[in-house]
Amino acid sequence: PSSGNLVLTLGTPDRGTFWEVQSVVAGGTDVNVSAAGKAGLYVTASPGAIGLNNCHDFASTLPNVGFYGGRQLYVNDGEQLYLVIFGGSAGQTYVANVSYTVFNVASANGNVAFTS
Repeated sequence: PSSGNLVLTLGTPDRGTFWEVQSVVAGGTDVNVSAAGKAGLYVTASPGAIGLNNCHDFASTLPNVGFYGGRQLYVNDGEQLYLVIFGGSAGQTYVANVSYTVFNVASANGNVAFTS
């Protein structure tokens, strides 16, 4: 936008599932394109609730990539993953993508019990 912040909605898990995020990439149209602004990555049920209490990562320059290990960044059913660009340029094209694994909340979530 010509004023304010740009809020990019990166998605929400389907009902009955949750995401374990592995990476998020944000910037201009490619890795060699510098983009103005800083970015914050948020997980929240409401875009109006974006703030430091829902912030999971930030980038002081763009382009930027964030990698996350197991059990580091979850998006639950009913929540959304947002990327907010602060101080961007109105004529700039911004691109973001996310890589995640989907888990069913009814499953054992990978926990296995051995019996003898």
